[in-house]
Amino acid sequence: MLPAVMSLLLLAMQWGGGDGYGPVDPSVNPPPTQDYALCRFVFERDRNEAAGSGWRTDYPLAEMNLMIRLGEMTTVRVAKNDTGGPAHRLTTSDRIDHCPMLLGSDMGTMALTEIQAKHLRDYLLKGGFLWSDDTWGTLSWEQLGREFGKVFPRFRMVEVPTDHEIYSQYYWIEGGTAQMPNNGFWATAKKTSERGEDSAVPVTAAIYDDYGRMMVLITHNTDIGDSWEREGDPVFFTTFAVPGYSLGINVVLYALTH
Repeated sequence: MLPAVMSLLLLAMQWGGGDGYGPVDPSVNPPPTQDYALCRFVFERDRNEAAGSGWRTDYPLAEMNLMIRLGEMTTVRVAKNDTGGPAHRLTTSDRIDHCPMLLGSDMGTMALTEIQAKHLRDYLLKGGFLWSDDTWGTLSWEQLGREFGKVFPRFRMVEVPTDHEIYSQYYWIEGGTAQMPNNGFWATAKKTSERGEDSAVPVTAAIYDDYGRMMVLITHNTDIGDSWEREGDPVFFTTFAVPGYSLGINVVLYALTH
């Protein structure tokens, strides 16, 4: 294990987090600054997934804890909110131009209107980046394809090879994206595939522009956000936090530099 990753594990074990299901408080949105603040993509959905809460899934502790670790483990200056904690933003499709990166959870339930798809397309083609995490099974995968097809009718989701630079941007990650379940499923089943055979294999896919720049990253059949959110559970944390934070920091740095 790399010394930096060992340090991350030790730091995070001292932190301790909660369950992340508190009420949404839009006042957490700080005014734009030059420091980094992660944006949570708020979307409408047309159905429910088991253990999913739409855009609220893993919010807000996933991004809060990721920003804390990003500031501790790299030289990125993380924006602060009024209480001194890590800044995170809520943003809808019409308010995304100020966001260096969007994080979306449970987007396999997303239903975009034509104008929302256009806003997202314009943002991504101008250099924006979206990470879709925590979608499971065939139904969610098909819905992702349909909704991203509204955004990019001529682009498609393609698998990300394990030698892509998101796996070596800062931390070296062998074998690609690991499968991580939500905390509750792991506690009862001690398995990682939340949909059984229908989600047995984690998929990492992307949508690229005409120049080969990754615009959208999709981590499917895995819940990377829960590995950041659940710092209060020592067993779950020690099992999943190192690969989860390693990938999270890699993706943020990739999005900032491409």
